[in-house]
Amino acid sequence: MQPLQDFLRCGESLGQKPSPAFNSLFYAETYPELADIEPSLLAHFATRGQREGKCGSHKPFKS
Repeated sequence: MQPLQDFLRCGESLGQKPSPAFNSLFYAETYPELADIEPSLLAHFATRGQREGKCGSHKPFKS
């Protein structure tokens, strides 16, 4: 769980990408109303955004 905690603590603010399926800079630019969402953009995408049909990156993830 350490890599996820590290990303949430500082990686997102540095513009790092935790996976090919999610890019926090893309997500914030595409959905500016979520730019300051708590606890994080990644958490929003994982819990609501993906289910709402929001794209997490320039290249949609294919399972």
